[in-house]
Amino acid sequence: RSYVNQRASQFANSIDSTVDDLVGGDNVYGLLKAAGEDTAYPPDDLPTLRALKGEDSTIDDVDLVVGDRRIPLEISASPVFDEEGKFEFVLTVFHDIQERLEKERLRLESEARLANILEISADAIVSIDETQRIRHVNSGAEQIFG
Repeated sequence: RSYVNQRASQFANSIDSTVDDLVGGDNVYGLLKAAGEDTAYPPDDLPTLRALKGEDSTIDDVDLVVGDRRIPLEISASPVFDEEGKFEFVLTVFHDIQERLEKERLRLESEARLANILEISADAIVSIDETQRIRHVNSGAEQIFG
């Protein structure tokens, strides 16, 4: 039996699905794909199944694919035991990481742009850290100072 919070129900509705479609039976495995691919995510690597074997695990290289929507997820799961150490259930958390991935992509683009500007600049640019050590010297500084 599966229990879901209100946010999970809202999420299912937002993608024109039901909670039963997302967590019920084996059909959820068909919805989980390797990030950016059409290949099914290996079921044995999914955190919920690993938690059933007693392991805590987290993955963030999986997409939920429903219709034409693809939602990158971080999935974490842990087994929960009673006071006597007997397995009771698995707690699984699905987190939409679309915004995090977009921010990471923008950060990497910005860093690449800055690195390119620093390298092609004819001006000498030297980066020094808080301990007064030189961390970066661009080609303009190399030409000027040798």
